[in-house]
Amino acid sequence: SKKVFIETLGCAMNVRDTEHIIAELNRHNSYELTEQLEDADLIIINTCSSEPAAAVDTVDYNVLY
Repeated sequence: SKKVFIETLGCAMNVRDTEHIIAELNRHNSYELTEQLEDADLIIINTCSSEPAAAVDTVDYNVLY
């Protein structure tokens, strides 16, 4: 099966959104969650710009990867 890496940044609403994303992915395809970015076939960074800390973390991800 395909593997998906999901990083959730920001508020609690983003955690709920991530749960919906996982459910939708599994409705259409069988995805296995992975904690290893390198193993992922699909990478999703779920964030918002209204939380300052999430915006900074998102920029950090862009620099790291």
